[in-house]
Amino acid sequence: MQTYRATTQGHAGYQTQAKLTCPIHLFRASEQTREPDATATFVDDRPHRGWDADAPVHEIQVPGTHVTMMTRPQVQTLAEAIRLCL
Repeated sequence: MQTYRATTQGHAGYQTQAKLTCPIHLFRASEQTREPDATATFVDDRPHRGWDADAPVHEIQVPGTHVTMMTRPQVQTLAEAIRLCL
């Protein structure tokens, strides 16, 4: 649980070394994951998770949670969304 907390907080505080010149495609799960230990939940409520300070952000919602968006059948929708961005 401590590793999860540290990783989540590290991601939230990450800043790029230089301004990006390419757009960012941010794929967001449409459902929230419920943590069994509510104290482990870390909420990053910055717009676009803070990426908008670095480059233009195109936010794309896909079905599922952070974990299930990478499993069938949701992963097919994610793959199609990625394909359209490429």
